[in-house]
Amino acid sequence: DITALYVTHDQEEALAISDRVIVMNAGHIEQIGTPEAMYNRPESRFVADFVGAANLIPGRVIEPDGDDLVRFRTDVGGIVLRVAGGNAENSTATMLALRSAYITLHADAGRNLPNAIAGSIHRRMFHGDFIQYVVDWPAGQLIVRRPPTEMLEEGGAVTLSFAPGNAVLLRA
Repeated sequence: DITALYVTHDQEEALAISDRVIVMNAGHIEQIGTPEAMYNRPESRFVADFVGAANLIPGRVIEPDGDDLVRFRTDVGGIVLRVAGGNAENSTATMLALRSAYITLHADAGRNLPNAIAGSIHRRMFHGDFIQYVVDWPAGQLIVRRPPTEMLEEGGAVTLSFAPGNAVLLRA
């Protein structure tokens, strides 16, 4: 039952030991919340980029798409993704944050997958607890982190996919 204030630039440490986190940028509060909310539901580009590894995809909301989902068109490549629309705020969102750990890579494309996009492995880096892939896709490159048991070859064709609820629309 003791309140303590701990200041750090180590995001992993802050998430691991905190009940609540405050992210500040140039002396201003960007977001206050639980570690889980900070990681899974960043409210700004700064928080998405500062806390954890996120892919930031520019584009715009183009229309509602069913149960609390929206269609988001990327600025490059004309790709349309289905994402959670909880903070679409009158379609002003111009950036999508997608955590590298929430993207799945499939060596075969023969499945019906949410947000399935063809790509290829540009680079693979072994980090022990995970493998980090740089994946080329029609809108540029994405960073993807997968367990070390999911070894894919550089240059290989893959299908990327992610659940609509794992992509976060960021306020304009």
